[in-house]
Amino acid sequence: MKTTLTILALWSTLFVQAQVKPQVPQPVRIYAEENRTMREPLLVLDQGFVYREERSAFREPIYKFEENMMYKLDRWQNRKEPILTIEKGKIKQGDGRFFSKVIYTVDGNQIRVGEGTFLSNPVVYVIENGTIKLGEGAWAPVLYRIQGDYTMEQIACLLLTCL
Repeated sequence: MKTTLTILALWSTLFVQAQVKPQVPQPVRIYAEENRTMREPLLVLDQGFVYREERSAFREPIYKFEENMMYKLDRWQNRKEPILTIEKGKIKQGDGRFFSKVIYTVDGNQIRVGEGTFLSNPVVYVIENGTIKLGEGAWAPVLYRIQGDYTMEQIACLLLTCL
């Protein structure tokens, strides 16, 4: 009787674990603020690739996120060129080696210019409630609306290169 219950318990845990599917991140869609209907996004970030179009049969990726790098894709020459490096909340120019300049620093929901503290570097963008604002404060204009699963570093890279 005990072995039967043990076998049933094992089978039930295996069955439950088999039904649990891994969480697939939702594609990130960025819309212009003027586009209130949110029909056609400006950019789509899906599984590490950045596209300008969402539903085109001929859509081609223009950028790719891979580990801590963002690459520009060149289909004609079949190569990828490192353009940005993400390192501990800092967005650096190039492949991150030697004397790479820090362009943006991600600080919570704020993106700042360069490297420094909140006293020395102004806030360029604030991301909150699905919007990307220019500057901080209640009167900061909303530039873009955003949907999906993203990291602040990815959004900072997209703002720097594509928008």
